[in-house]
Amino acid sequence: MLKLVQHDKHKQRRYMSSFWKVFITAFVSTVIVGGITFYFMNQKLIADNKDKDAKIADLTKQVTDLKDIDTTSWKTYTNSKYGYSFKYPNDFIVEQDDDSVSISDTNWFCSVVVQANTNNKTLEQLAQGEATTTSKTTDIKLGALAAKKITFENVSEMGKGKMVLALDDNNEINVTGRSLTILDEARFDRILSTFQFTK
Repeated sequence: MLKLVQHDKHKQRRYMSSFWKVFITAFVSTVIVGGITFYFMNQKLIADNKDKDAKIADLTKQVTDLKDIDTTSWKTYTNSKYGYSFKYPNDFIVEQDDDSVSISDTNWFCSVVVQANTNNKTLEQLAQGEATTTSKTTDIKLGALAAKKITFENVSEMGKGKMVLALDDNNEINVTGRSLTILDEARFDRILSTFQFTK
């Protein structure tokens, strides 16, 4: 009987010893596998971040400073009815009617529309009527006029949309453009910077 009890205790110790060996082995294996996985995922994240940083640096090199866009070879559009003019790249196509003009190349366009402010809205009211929950509105100058610039993020596959609103006498001036690239944005802003009002 004593031998049987001792045998059972010995068997129980071996079982417990085996259990702890398996448990410790499983635990250590999990820690090692987890550590290796974390290391490689972290390395991938570091590589991805370096790749993104390189792309950002490349895009930054591509961005032309607004002042560096040379407008000396650009053409000038003049609207004598409403008394404004602006410059645009000489290879752009111009389409116009009495109250609007659009300029474009094959990928990008900008339009200027002038219409009577029949409801006597303020500039703020005009901007609020166009703004959305995802747009950003900033104060700028269009020539000598106070203006509101509204940027619409990711409006469609056409890219980022920009709209500039101004009031001249009792006319609303609406300048709109779509930007697919950073260069498009810089070109749009450069066109805006050439606006002049003669009336």
